[in-house]
Amino acid sequence: MQMKIKEKMIAVVMAFAMMFTFIFAGESSEVIAAAKTKALEINVDFARNAASGDDSGIYVKSLISNKKITFGKTYVFQTKIYVPAVYMKTGRIWVKPAVNFFTGKNGDTYAGMAQSSKEGYSYDKNSKEVKKYGDFYVVNVKIPLDNCDRISASKGSVYGHLFISGFNKAYKGSIYVDDVTLTVDKKSVVKQNYENEKNGGCWYYLNRSEKEYTPAVVSFSGKTLDVTKTSLTIKKGKRATIKATAMPKTKITYQSKNKKVATVNSKGVVRGIRKGKTTILVTANGKTVKVQITVK
Repeated sequence: MQMKIKEKMIAVVMAFAMMFTFIFAGESSEVIAAAKTKALEINVDFARNAASGDDSGIYVKSLISNKKITFGKTYVFQTKIYVPAVYMKTGRIWVKPAVNFFTGKNGDTYAGMAQSSKEGYSYDKNSKEVKKYGDFYVVNVKIPLDNCDRISASKGSVYGHLFISGFNKAYKGSIYVDDVTLTVDKKSVVKQNYENEKNGGCWYYLNRSEKEYTPAVVSFSGKTLDVTKTSLTIKKGKRATIKATAMPKTKITYQSKNKKVATVNSKGVVRGIRKGKTTILVTANGKTVKVQITVK
């Protein structure tokens, strides 16, 4: 009897040990589960041998736009930058933020600047600040703005800017920016996560051009190809639409494996031809998703 009780106790202890091992292993994972959120979509054109200050960078202006704050002594700029895994596998990005301060009745009197004392910060897929996020890598930027002008006023407006450039690999497409935070004297005073679908007046220069671009706020899922449903049931002679989103934006192609059962056009509209089952292949960004079609 005592042996059986002892064996049960050992089994329970081993079960708890396995459970805690699993939990802690999960916490140390480099992969973050992707969830839908709102983010700024910004177009980039990184040259193959890009370097800071060359013509392949983008200058994102007013990520923080005309926010009223109490000035302090220390500032930290934080944001999340989502970059496609296809680029980050061999490429890396270079980042440098800065904030400008303004005072006056109309908020148009320049009062100073805070920026990093370093030339910038470089990140690749192995950086501790970088985690896998679905089909992307998320770069968790947290940079102290330790090179700060003296500001005589105590309150005013702040504008936050971000320069981003690429290294090692050419890439022309979109990256996504979210969760912009400015911390003053260890207190978070500005937060912007774009869930209200407004870009806050943000705009950017692409490749140091004179042209200004306005980033769109989009629903970001962390997938390079997001198909809302992977199975559809329709009646013979009826139609249904496959809803798919490609990120970065690109052409989405649709192909029916059996056109005698169901056809599909270039917009993802499926038409039932006769009773049976077939598969629609949805392809974009080098990824293919299968949608099972049943015609009744």
